[in-house]
Amino acid sequence: MGKNTLTLRPVSKEDCMIVWEWANDPDVRNFSFSSDPILWEDHVRWFNLKLNDSHCIIYIALNKQGSAVGQIRYDLINQKDAIISIIVDKEYRHQGYGTKLILLGSDKIFTITNIQTLNAYVKPTNFASRRAFIKAGFHDMGSSTINGNLAIRLVQSPKISLK
Repeated sequence: MGKNTLTLRPVSKEDCMIVWEWANDPDVRNFSFSSDPILWEDHVRWFNLKLNDSHCIIYIALNKQGSAVGQIRYDLINQKDAIISIIVDKEYRHQGYGTKLILLGSDKIFTITNIQTLNAYVKPTNFASRRAFIKAGFHDMGSSTINGNLAIRLVQSPKISLK
């Protein structure tokens, strides 16, 4: 097992604070499509809605020591398509956790749902995220617009095994 081996567990209401802290990290805000800081009250409302939303799946990633290193979220657009987003805790960035998180989460979502296409939207200046998604098997589909911002759309489909 490598040093950056991960496991996933479903997010719980006890994770509200850490998810808020991750989301408000200055680097995360800088690369988000809405860069304003997130107020606690707004986050609690959003978090509770997501926890109870059958079209949203969120996992917390744990390293082999059991420390939370990040989150991965899937917003299901329809029966076949989802939008993926990740946050890696600042202490664990630039160590390969992003790619591992995307790979592990993608395998899981393709196993437990009928999703056929994962869409990631990344700001063109977010080179680390782009690299992590591409290393995890996503394909660059060119430019898109999110909340009036230029974005790179990266797409992954499940690997088809021939039996």
